[in-house]
Amino acid sequence: MVEYKAGVLESPINTMGHVKMTAFDSRPYYKPSINKIVIRTKGVLRRSKAVVDRNNRVATAKPAKACKGKPMAEFRKCLREQMKKI
Repeated sequence: MVEYKAGVLESPINTMGHVKMTAFDSRPYYKPSINKIVIRTKGVLRRSKAVVDRNNRVATAKPAKACKGKPMAEFRKCLREQMKKI
C-alpha cells in the first residue's frame, strides 16, 4: 500500500518500458492491460490522492486474480466487471 503525501510522491516500484518523446508536448505509453497506446502530456503524474486511493483499493481487491486463465477477450470483459465492483 502506498500512502498519499502532499507534494511529490515517490514511485514505489520501477516499471518496465521506455518513454518515447515526440516533437509535441506529449508522450505515448503502451498499456498492455488495455492493449492500447495512451498519450499523456509531458509532466503528468498520476499520483493525486484519488489515484493513490484507487490504486490501493485495486491492490487490496486483486481483480485480475478472479479472471486468471481466461482467453484475452474474456479476461478483459471479466476485468471490467470486477473493476466496476470496486
